[in-house]
Amino acid sequence: MNKMLNSRLMVVLLAAVIAGTVCGCTTRELLFGTAGTGLLGTILYREHDNRSVGSHPDMPEMLSITSPTSSSLQIRWKENKNPDFSSYKLYRHSTSGVSTTVGTLATTITDRSQTLFLDENLTAYTTYYYVLYVRNVAGTMIASNIISHVSGDVDNRLGSGNTLITDSRGGRVLEISSSGTTIWEVTGLDGPYAARRLKNGNTLVCEADYYDTGTGSVKEFDSDKGVVWQVAGLAKPTSAVRLENGNTLITVSDEIPDGKVIEVDSDGTIVWSKTGLDEPMEAVRLDNGNTLVTLYGSGKVVELNSLGQTVWSKVGLSSPTDARRTSSDTTWIAAGGEGRVIEVNSNGDIIKEITGIVFPRSIEVLDTGNVLFSDGRNTVWEYDTAGEATWWYSGSLDVPTDSDRL
Repeated sequence: MNKMLNSRLMVVLLAAVIAGTVCGCTTRELLFGTAGTGLLGTILYREHDNRSVGSHPDMPEMLSITSPTSSSLQIRWKENKNPDFSSYKLYRHSTSGVSTTVGTLATTITDRSQTLFLDENLTAYTTYYYVLYVRNVAGTMIASNIISHVSGDVDNRLGSGNTLITDSRGGRVLEISSSGTTIWEVTGLDGPYAARRLKNGNTLVCEADYYDTGTGSVKEFDSDKGVVWQVAGLAKPTSAVRLENGNTLITVSDEIPDGKVIEVDSDGTIVWSKTGLDEPMEAVRLDNGNTLVTLYGSGKVVELNSLGQTVWSKVGLSSPTDARRTSSDTTWIAAGGEGRVIEVNSNGDIIKEITGIVFPRSIEVLDTGNVLFSDGRNTVWEYDTAGEATWWYSGSLDVPTDSDRL
């Protein structure tokens, strides 16, 4: 009885499909049916829009966005070869959900060979998303892939990476995109002073704990903000760097009677140290195996060999907070008390400086030769090789002490 009923329903369904096709409305083409599952059985179908005539347009392909300025972007796509081509319709929006209903029509182009459009009068340093529709002579449209870019010379001001910022008094470490959008953030930290993104995607954070000496720590957070490794009981750790051998180099600035730099293994066991340092703020391991240490208290930057002996130094500085060695064997130094960052050669001579800075607290030399640093105006800055500010970010920061380009 059930088999007979299902068979009759299948006949009715097939008749409805045929009728729908004849009347010219949107129909569902029956691909497969069985009478063995439930009342109507298993039915597979696909939809057709029978109001369309001619060939269905090929899916358009967006290629690139180039030549960014603070007010314009140039969008390029692949030429559509459909014989029933009617027009291109380019839509723009500030979110990735751009479409004909969510977005602004930037242009309509009827020349199929025109595959380039300059979108002007944009807002500076804003992320714009674009989608291209191809329309055929019947009015059927199909959407392309979505691509995006920031208005402004982002390749110059931000390279290709996000920026990791340590907001010390704000108690957080945040990762911002090229447009300043917060991508990732860990909050509720106790006086964070420095952070580094590791090769495994985790983030190494120094909690300096400026109010209780001896209770600071270095923690490794995973992408879900869980602590997967830590060394506790440190007196104001201000820097931590994961080394190529898997160990971690930690700067402890307020150890009694003096500060120290230690290298610990994965178990937290000290395998190398240099003690008796006067308020060390930063330590990095150089390619030659030596360690570059910034000494805030004694106003100098020193290079130490594996025995802890000084093999190079730059003295006479006022409250230096950070230093980085470049591939050309020069050294950039953030001289906080002098309100400047300087580049010195191997003889210690100043060969470049950026002045007028309110107490720079960190410095990083980017692959482009630009320098990235945070300062006392609660801002992170990027300066180019000509000494001009090309990008800055404040975003309600409260004493940013470190910044790192990812």
